[in-house]
Amino acid sequence: MTIGELVQADDESGRAKLDNDDNIEIVASCGYGKNGSACVIRRHIHSETSYSFDQEDCQEIWSIRCRKEQYFEGLQLEGSQVTRHSRTSKDSAAGEQTPFDKFLVISKSKSTMVVSTGEDLHELGHSGFYTKGPTIAAGSLLNETRIVQVHQSGIVVLNADAKKKQTINLERSKRILSACISSPYVIVLLTNKTILAYEADSKSKELRVINLPPGMQNDAITACSIFADESQTFIRTKDLEALVQARKGWKKKRKISIDDNAPNKKSQRSSSPAVEDMDAIDMDLYGGADDAAAEDSAMNEPETDQKPVIQDGNVSDEDSDMDDDDLYMSAAPQVVPQSDELIDESNVSNLGGLGTETESSTWCLTYHESGSLTIYSLPSFEEAFYCPRFDQLPSTLSDTSKKSSETMTPQLERSRYNEPNSGKITSVILAAIGKEVKLPYIVASTETNDIVVYKSYQYTPIYESSQKNSADMETDALDVSSRLGIRFSRIDQDMIYSHQATEKQQDDVIVDTGLDSKVSSENKDQSRLVPFANIGGYSGVFVTGKKPLWVLCSIKSPIRVHPMATKRIVKTFTPFHNINFKYGFLTADDQSHIQMRQLPVENITYDTAWPMKKILLNSTVHKVQYHAKMEVYAMLVSSPQPIELKNEEGAPLDGKETRDEGEYLPMIEEFSMVLVSPITWEVVDKHTLDEAEQGFALECMNLESKQTTSGRKDFMVIGTGYLKGEDTAMKGRILIFDVIEVVPEIDNPQTNHKFKLVHTEDVKGAVTALCSCSGHLVSTTGPKVIIYSFEDNESLVGVAFIDVQTYVTSMVSIKNFILLGDAQKSIWFLGYQVEPAKLVMLGKDYHDLGVNCVSFLAEEKSLQLLVGETEENVALYQYAPYNLQSYSGLKLMRRGDFHMGSQVHCAVRLPSRQRTANGIEYGKRHFSLCGSLNGSIAMVSPITEKTYKRLLLLYGQLVNGVQHVAGLNPRAFRIMRSSKEKLASNRSRAILDGDLVFQFINLPLNRQQEMTKQIGTTVERIMEDLIDIAIGVNNL
Repeated sequence: MTIGELVQADDESGRAKLDNDDNIEIVASCGYGKNGSACVIRRHIHSETSYSFDQEDCQEIWSIRCRKEQYFEGLQLEGSQVTRHSRTSKDSAAGEQTPFDKFLVISKSKSTMVVSTGEDLHELGHSGFYTKGPTIAAGSLLNETRIVQVHQSGIVVLNADAKKKQTINLERSKRILSACISSPYVIVLLTNKTILAYEADSKSKELRVINLPPGMQNDAITACSIFADESQTFIRTKDLEALVQARKGWKKKRKISIDDNAPNKKSQRSSSPAVEDMDAIDMDLYGGADDAAAEDSAMNEPETDQKPVIQDGNVSDEDSDMDDDDLYMSAAPQVVPQSDELIDESNVSNLGGLGTETESSTWCLTYHESGSLTIYSLPSFEEAFYCPRFDQLPSTLSDTSKKSSETMTPQLERSRYNEPNSGKITSVILAAIGKEVKLPYIVASTETNDIVVYKSYQYTPIYESSQKNSADMETDALDVSSRLGIRFSRIDQDMIYSHQATEKQQDDVIVDTGLDSKVSSENKDQSRLVPFANIGGYSGVFVTGKKPLWVLCSIKSPIRVHPMATKRIVKTFTPFHNINFKYGFLTADDQSHIQMRQLPVENITYDTAWPMKKILLNSTVHKVQYHAKMEVYAMLVSSPQPIELKNEEGAPLDGKETRDEGEYLPMIEEFSMVLVSPITWEVVDKHTLDEAEQGFALECMNLESKQTTSGRKDFMVIGTGYLKGEDTAMKGRILIFDVIEVVPEIDNPQTNHKFKLVHTEDVKGAVTALCSCSGHLVSTTGPKVIIYSFEDNESLVGVAFIDVQTYVTSMVSIKNFILLGDAQKSIWFLGYQVEPAKLVMLGKDYHDLGVNCVSFLAEEKSLQLLVGETEENVALYQYAPYNLQSYSGLKLMRRGDFHMGSQVHCAVRLPSRQRTANGIEYGKRHFSLCGSLNGSIAMVSPITEKTYKRLLLLYGQLVNGVQHVAGLNPRAFRIMRSSKEKLASNRSRAILDGDLVFQFINLPLNRQQEMTKQIGTTVERIMEDLIDIAIGVNNL
């Protein structure tokens, strides 16, 4: 594993570095044999910019997709007829599945500009768009045949030719603050925190006002959203319960039919009822060879045969226990009945509409100033879901009747709303997120610009209703049956916003709109949530701001929140689909610079915690290193090749050997070093090692050289060994390569680098580890460590050496200090003196310990030694010569240990960033990236003592106060495990479990306040500590 700088293709020079700070990528080796590959891992999404231009005073952008009204045989097609006709039409314009965007609406501070998007972008001259002031929202309605533009004082409806068809003007005392558009509805939020709703009529093509129910706006509304549910997840409780009963009946009927058609199998089974039940469960899970025949026969059996078992859609008592799927319904798309007829196993397919197109339902989500969240069905605005304390960000959002919340006394209600730990929600939307399957999610943004995501799942309150008495059930039957049978579960994430609001603005910024009105812009710098569909095949939510985020998921992974690399503040975002720019998006920054971008999806997966790109090399990748000067990667790879038979003189037989039938030559690994370009990730050069020569080490070293003015130059160095069996003495080589520039091939500018073999040094033994120290080459041959001087780039001359113990597996250096790990005898800490050349042992660990890799951790003037053990532990050591127990430093002091659960195979040291008065800068702190054999990456970072003490107390609260996965104990799991003699004292508390500590940000706000109060600190103080840690390791 190594790190390198991210570069992108450039038309002129062939490559160009990115201008932002988040331009570091991890390149790791994974796989074996033909599945061997290199994985490029990045913390941020780096979008591809195709075109950019400046537009003065750009505030918001909307792309509008519209089409002309279609007619068939003289009749205008409406609703779903347009969709069905367009799929079969031979006209290219009508048959286009995804039409292109036709207009761009660019809102400015005091005006609006409309741009036509065809082959070229040009400003639209005379049109019906409102251009005398800023635009609040814009979109399309009625199957994209009408355009809606919302401004501060009204609404404008236009056709596909940008001709005005309807104008709605509000009273002068009312001004629109925000709006949401989803065909056929338009909902606007006014400055007085009330809403107005409109519905587009499919015949007149005009908007008409929807009368809101009385009392709906008694509680001030601060955010609203419209959601069209096409996944059929939002189902009424009565329909969901009927669907559950039908599913249970179908399962029971299938079980009976299978038993009736297999009498011989019944006689062979055990007579125990438990065994029969388990066999039936296995049959439900995996099916059988006679499933098809059993189901066909079950459909042909008379209905009277099943009456004793299933009556009126209910099942017998022996199957009264509900499965988990029945209680907590999967969020997968379900078929929803559209009829009031009772559903059973015989008519569920007919009523469910199998084989027909399912209609989507539309819902309105509102967030109120009191902290409550409500979901209404459109267009009736009937309340279907109500959560009273959404501002507490609970783990689960469950439906609560308003009657129960209204029974609270006014004093208690006021005290709840005035709690200091209540979070202020600035924006909340209900959106469909996914790739193959799109499911409803609630995404909210807080005043500290943190993002909270809730996933919906179907839920039927059968057990809860059974626990109530009959009187309560009679009074609540109608309310529960008409409510939504869903709940929302909060998705845990470790993304914490690094740009927290440190202080509240006391005075609102007043913007003159030119309409004799003043609008508060308190949330001017707040993040904005923008839902999108079909950008690179994904549908999700984009979060604008200083640190823009992508909220994505696919059917293979949970919700992932990926930051986007950018140097400027992204103010606005909109999807954009054009003939020259397909399925992309537009962004505008704080300097009014508009960019057309694409989401890279080729060989890149966003299903993992970090975006990852996999480059298949068809070879096992053993080592990888980055050459910073030439910006290329060198990889040590191997592939199996048949052995070549030779005669006594060493000449190959050339196929003259004879073998009996069924006899094959054995395979041997052929090692080689390849040069890979980071632009196209293709192999541009290759150097193959000798037969039976294996590569053990590959390092990019900065050695002394007279070819440069600085006196140093980067070289690629390989340490090898010949493995020819136990009867042959081991020998090895040190190969030094220079990466040079050459004339590239035609039409392939990435082939402008080649390897040049500078020197080869034969040694007696395999070279197992390499590193550089003060411009000198350090190598290990078995138990011997030798420092070479590369004189005049022609020869290696040994200047110092030292004997260690068994077998050196890993070696790193920092300044004049060298740390090496032994396969059996733990670690050695060496010091090198240049004049006169001298290599001495400063200290070592006297315990028997197998070491995979070593690294350094630096904190100001403190240096820690990080060790990855073979028994899946990570240990910290310190060279402390003034400690009496260290015997003047000869014994390295063990300061901490931590059980990783997997062997740490490699480690890379990186500088850490810190917050200063001048912004975020690199400090004197270094952390280590650790790659393990199970494919995970861990980060070990030093923290200050005060921060450690606070987080240690919080760690204890989280261990005891949070429900852990499968009821496991994280404290016990992280204790060091060793098959050998354990240390006298356990120092596992010196390393904290960052995964558990960062679970604090996923707790409800009242739980956060409760935990911090018990340890004598505040939520803000803990959040600042977590932000400092996140900033320190967030330079990838």
